[in-house]
Amino acid sequence: GNTSNNMIRFFGGRIYAGENQFYDWMTVKDGVVVDIGKGALPQGSEGREINLNGHMILPGLQDAHIHVHSTGSMAASVSLKGCVSIAEMTKRVDEYVRAQALQPHEWVRGFGWDQDTMGDGRFPSRHDLDALNLPNPMVLSRACSHIAVVNSCGLDLLGFTPGCADPHGGKVEREGDTDIPSGIICERALQVVAEFLEKQTTLAMRKKYISSALTSLVQLGLTAVQTNDEKAWDLYEDIAKERGGLPMRVYLTPYYHEIARGTCPAPGSHSGLLSVHRIKILADGSLGAETAALRVPYLHSARCNHKGMLIYSNEEVTSMVRHAHETGYRLEIHVIGD
Repeated sequence: GNTSNNMIRFFGGRIYAGENQFYDWMTVKDGVVVDIGKGALPQGSEGREINLNGHMILPGLQDAHIHVHSTGSMAASVSLKGCVSIAEMTKRVDEYVRAQALQPHEWVRGFGWDQDTMGDGRFPSRHDLDALNLPNPMVLSRACSHIAVVNSCGLDLLGFTPGCADPHGGKVEREGDTDIPSGIICERALQVVAEFLEKQTTLAMRKKYISSALTSLVQLGLTAVQTNDEKAWDLYEDIAKERGGLPMRVYLTPYYHEIARGTCPAPGSHSGLLSVHRIKILADGSLGAETAALRVPYLHSARCNHKGMLIYSNEEVTSMVRHAHETGYRLEIHVIGD
């Protein structure tokens, strides 16, 4: 084809190249910057010219920590962001169930509540959700996704019943000094929920969540994301085939446990704009959820002498880090507490 048709020359504005360096013109060929300079645009060059009319060109923005699949799935759940009370939270859930005409026993998923911005002075409980008298199991995640509240129906389905053991690296909180679950589940206990719901989520739905999220992120101006998505490599490859390529670079970072499950691509795997170089280990939780591991108790916490939690022992973390290193992965470790 005509080479000049593949070349675009930008001028008439400010072009930021990083490290406080600005330029006046730029030449792009086949989507790649091939030349950049200051002063007047060189004359006699081929290609289409675009006058920026004083506007600025910035390098593509990258999001260094995002969960693309969760971004898409949250858009298909009830939003609990901005709730100022538990009553408002349950009202939104009730309105969502009726508006969506959910069938009995169909799971209700929600995201975004924050006990610190709700005036009740406590975490929500199963009793708050049970008071809606709906036949649907519910799991409503806090804004940090490190804890969630589940209603009694959902707890029973998940096996979180009186006297149940806490999942390794997780916690099922209890009511007072009893062994009865309060509805709040923490850290790796949420993995039990994820695996349960995964059985009810088709591959087509998962691909839709990822694809729709990628579209939204591109519209926000992002050109690359570093994302933690589980069992997602094949989904991204399918989306790339269906869309004629991914709309942005995706640096996929699977979780450590995927290595043993065989769903983690080899380090350095590369397919178009998709690649894998790292794996992620969650060492503790979040401050907002009061699951980040602290040396002293949380101030003003409703939980007596509560210091958060470590998901793994020092020995387990050491072993995981060694294994990741031996298998060639770079590491991304979530650590919030002190």
